Amino acid sequence: MFNTQLSGIFIALLSIVDAAPPSASGVPWPPLPNPEPYSATNRKSYFEPVSISSGLTSNTTNITSSRLTFNAVGDIFTIDYGVAVAGKATFEVLALEDYAQIEVKYSEAYNGLENPQGDGPFAFANALAATFRVETFNITELGNITGYFIQGSQRWQSVKLVKGSGLTLGNPAFLSSIETTPLAAQDGYFASSNSVYTVIWALGPRTKQMTCFAPGTQTATWDITKNGAYIRGQKPASTAKIVNLSNYTLTFEAMIDYGGTGWRVDTEIDAIQATGPIFVLTSEYPDGSFANID
Repeated sequence: MFNTQLSGIFIALLSIVDAAPPSASGVPWPPLPNPEPYSATNRKSYFEPVSISSGLTSNTTNITSSRLTFNAVGDIFTIDYGVAVAGKATFEVLALEDYAQIEVKYSEAYNGLENPQGDGPFAFANALAATFRVETFNITELGNITGYFIQGSQRWQSVKLVKGSGLTLGNPAFLSSIETTPLAAQDGYFASSNSVYTVIWALGPRTKQMTCFAPGTQTATWDITKNGAYIRGQKPASTAKIVNLSNYTLTFEAMIDYGGTGWRVDTEIDAIQATGPIFVLTSEYPDGSFANID
């Protein structure tokens, strides 16, 4: 009986709120935003930065233009997207003297950019997105460059020249891998006289956008070819199928295309954080190889 009465009161309150126009006065809640019309399209969607700063800094007062000009090795820019975004990093190469290499880091919090591996490597999502949070782009021509792996969640990005000179990049962005429907265009909306509650509500649909996606929208991390599985650099993932295994011997064959090949030995029973040592076999690199090995 109590539950029935409570439900009736709740429905009545919802009816009152629904009946009140956005400009209604004398109510404790703030005006609701006007619904934002939106219709999904097949066009690509991009997340663009809110600020680009020269140097490695969280201070957005040193904002530059949308162009990143690198004159010498070590030049670095910090890019802030304002909120966490997900997708593939993309740039436009506007000027290039010879060939150049840039180191790009990703992090949800700014301080991750100060670490050699960003805020990674992640111990999860191996089959959906990049586990490493730093990668090197080898730039040999003008035009657009886009990362192969999806970076799953980051607000901050740094771009550092590690080889070459006379490089100018423009239009840094992320090619979105998630839904980008504005919150005001969602089927429902919540607003409170306490703005903190409104922000808390907004975290819900925003988190849903970041973590839920349609089938076929994420890049496969393995390419299956006639010669075998072509695997780009990822941190080895854990699986529940190897919990509490006894000692064993694993053998495999690999043909190195570039960089090297690696594997991890687990040291934990639960294997959740994947903290075991990673062994990487590399070779002598010819001229033109990456200036840093991620």
